[in-house]
Amino acid sequence: MAETKKKAKSVKSQIRGIERLLRKDDLPATVRESQERTLDMLRGDNRDNKRNLQEQRIRKKYRMVRFFEKRKLARRIQQSTAKLAAATDGSRVHLEGKLAELHKDFNYVEHFPKSQKYISLLAEGQSEKSLEEKAKIRQSIADQVSAGTLPNSAAKHAAPKPAS
Repeated sequence: MAETKKKAKSVKSQIRGIERLLRKDDLPATVRESQERTLDMLRGDNRDNKRNLQEQRIRKKYRMVRFFEKRKLARRIQQSTAKLAAATDGSRVHLEGKLAELHKDFNYVEHFPKSQKYISLLAEGQSEKSLEEKAKIRQSIADQVSAGTLPNSAAKHAAPKPAS
């Protein structure tokens, strides 16, 4: 006879089982205490699982938009870098400011919070609320990059690609 492997219980199932056990009145105190600790741990795991599923769903939904925005911004960074190299002193300041804004935009796309619906940078006709939210998130990411808590992802796109 072939042995069958038991399927591992889901976290929700384990939580329900422990809750049923804890409803019993004749449970010894030590068992009750250990089961309550286990229940707290499982509830934390369940929250983490839900958050991860939500992040995966959002990441999958906005993957294409973010990919195209990163490509467009990387191309604009390379074009601005090339223009900056050939620029005269008068237009250099304007191009440096534009390049800094493109770097901020690239970091926004790269480091947008995984738990939130993505607000496109390059889309037109957005509501006031989404524009305010985008500005707030963009500023937060820029502050974190300047403080060093987030890596500057746009820096790798600053140098033009070597000719092959």
